[in-house]
Amino acid sequence: MIKLLIASFFIIAFSGSLNAQQEEYSLDAEIKFGTEVEEREIVDEAETFPEDVYRVYAWSVITGAETPTKVTHIWEHEGKVIQEIDLDVNYARFRTWSYKTMGPYFTGEWTVRVVDEDGNVLEEGSFTIQE
Repeated sequence: MIKLLIASFFIIAFSGSLNAQQEEYSLDAEIKFGTEVEEREIVDEAETFPEDVYRVYAWSVITGAETPTKVTHIWEHEGKVIQEIDLDVNYARFRTWSYKTMGPYFTGEWTVRVVDEDGNVLEEGSFTIQE
């Protein structure tokens, strides 16, 4: 009986400690848009781009990763998912990016969501391709 009580105590104590560690873990993201990435920084940052823009880059800095993980950039045009790009995150603070090659049929509103492996939206940003 005493062994059972001691074992129960350790299980409860360990699970409480594990829950506290999980609550402390906080992955966060920032997102910016531009026409290039140079030396791991966004170039020509904007929220509006001309119709003839060749590519738009979604640049993110991810913070709070305790182990290597992944995030996904989900690109939406006018509310429709166009592309999902998985990106590795290897350090506690990590810069990463994806891009979409544009064309004349991609004018309008764009949204890119940064999503963690569990499907949680870490950040969301929008930009417009002018007509």
